[in-house]
Amino acid sequence: MDPSHQLGEGVNAGELQRLTLSELRERAEALDARIREHLKRDARPRATVVMQCAVCEQRGTAADTRERAAEWAFRHREENAGHGAFREITMRPYQW
Repeated sequence: MDPSHQLGEGVNAGELQRLTLSELRERAEALDARIREHLKRDARPRATVVMQCAVCEQRGTAADTRERAAEWAFRHREENAGHGAFREITMRPYQW
């Protein structure tokens, strides 16, 4: 590896080769903490579920459970003959 290749935060490959195992572990733990913070979920609900008709593309209202989302699909099927195929769309918020 080219020692001039930068590995973020001003550290190059040559510097990493001179670090002790303990120093490498410390850097790895710090990087893990930064990644976890970067990927943490925001304060919104854990997930929302929406059902979408595969025939007409109409969607129900977002719900916090699959069962509640499916209620719309059952009503939509009863009201629209031939609309018996649906997609379940699950959305999970993340903060980047």
